[in-house]
Amino acid sequence: MRIKASPEDFRVEELTDLPISPSPSRYRVYRMTKRSRNTLDAVRTAAAAGNAPLSEVRVCGRKDRQGITAQYVTVPAAFDITLDEEELRVEQVGWSAIPASPSLIAGNRFDIVLRDMGEEEAARVGRGLDLTGGLGFPNYFDEQRFGEVADGGPFLAELLVKRRFDLALRRYATAIHPDAPPHLRRRKLEIRAKWGDFGAVIPLCTEPELRAIVTTARDRGYVAALREIPRETMGMFLSAYQSFIWNQTLSALIGDAGIPWNGPAGQSLRLWTPGEWRAGSERIWEIDIPTVSSELPDMPADVRRAIDGILYSRKVRRSQFHVPEITQSYFASSLRAALVVPDEMRYERVPDERYGGRWKILAHFTLPRGSFATLAVRIAEIAAR
Repeated sequence: MRIKASPEDFRVEELTDLPISPSPSRYRVYRMTKRSRNTLDAVRTAAAAGNAPLSEVRVCGRKDRQGITAQYVTVPAAFDITLDEEELRVEQVGWSAIPASPSLIAGNRFDIVLRDMGEEEAARVGRGLDLTGGLGFPNYFDEQRFGEVADGGPFLAELLVKRRFDLALRRYATAIHPDAPPHLRRRKLEIRAKWGDFGAVIPLCTEPELRAIVTTARDRGYVAALREIPRETMGMFLSAYQSFIWNQTLSALIGDAGIPWNGPAGQSLRLWTPGEWRAGSERIWEIDIPTVSSELPDMPADVRRAIDGILYSRKVRRSQFHVPEITQSYFASSLRAALVVPDEMRYERVPDERYGGRWKILAHFTLPRGSFATLAVRIAEIAAR
């Protein structure tokens, strides 16, 4: 089974509760449609086109790089970030009294093409979609949250909570995204090898932002340099680590009754067997798991034990998640449902015109904010084995 064989095979439409009016107000509202670009890069391009401060361009959520995605963006009325490029279109659709924020995402609608399957495999995936569409699936965070550890390195945020600020900055400067071109990979590896010798490292930092941060490390120390990492970028590092701990917590709650699964970013997680799917879904149906921080809300005792056990295994305590030295490293805790049930799940199996003699599935469904369609499809394929 091939997922995302082309950008056109993975389409996402953001559903929003952002109040949009035709009458001028404090914020302009745009519909941003992008192809094969991540949200932060697209926002940077739009902000630059409209001479708007990056911090003033707000989105409800981040969307997949690999696909064609549509989402809502706001900017103060004094700026206009309208843009019409081949792979990025930013079109004003109205006005709002409030800016976009994650709390205003109502969900995401997905139209996905799954390709290159034999007839039996396509039938099995269809049964899996029926199963997960009816009973739901474990609401793990998927690969998109873990780009920073795709090269096998540590979590920057874990280095922060352990107060290894020197290693945290090294991680920031040398993390290699899985989509990075070969020349960038080589340069990052050279920075990693020469780290500590600022005279050798700074000339290798060709990005102005990175060069300025590493220069600050040389002149004023690692903590001062970490404080200069943009808040949005730091937030991605923090959420990656929180997502990892959350995934491990859910896997622990599924427990030994589940089957081992090599999950996102190589994480060892667990799923239910098809025969146990209904019982497993019922067991975690009403459980909400918090993302980890220094202060957690009330929760069932087994959830708290699972979180604390995972942190203990990583030699971390919850109290360490308060990192006042780095002003933009605030770990906010939020509740996430352990189980998610797709809405309006439907699909059809048809011959695959791209791969002769093979079959494809056209799948359409809606998920709550923060849930991953790629994960829904991968788990559906496993569920019906």
